[in-house]
Amino acid sequence: MKPKTLALIHTTASVIEPLKQLAVELLIGVHVFQCMVSGDRTAHDEKVRAGLADLAERVDVIVLAQASMARVAGNVTLPRPVPVLSSPRSGLAAAARLLFTDAARVAAP
Repeated sequence: MKPKTLALIHTTASVIEPLKQLAVELLIGVHVFQCMVSGDRTAHDEKVRAGLADLAERVDVIVLAQASMARVAGNVTLPRPVPVLSSPRSGLAAAARLLFTDAARVAAP
């Protein structure tokens, strides 16, 4: 079944206008996942690097959905500078900010 809709939860209407002009390209790496499951980390990493290089030729930002891809992104030279975002990094950064902020509040007199 092919997905037909995508939901974006936002807090202000001003977020929507810039997104109306956004084009989304999906790259689904089925064979990449199979490499990871079978334990062939080298093939996995090569396929991710090739996908990153290919996408960097035609997109402005790349977002990685799996943690296994995020570790590869830091070790790849792209044909042109393109920001590569990964949910594991941003998620961990957000968790660290929350933890340190909460710890500072608890420690404050």
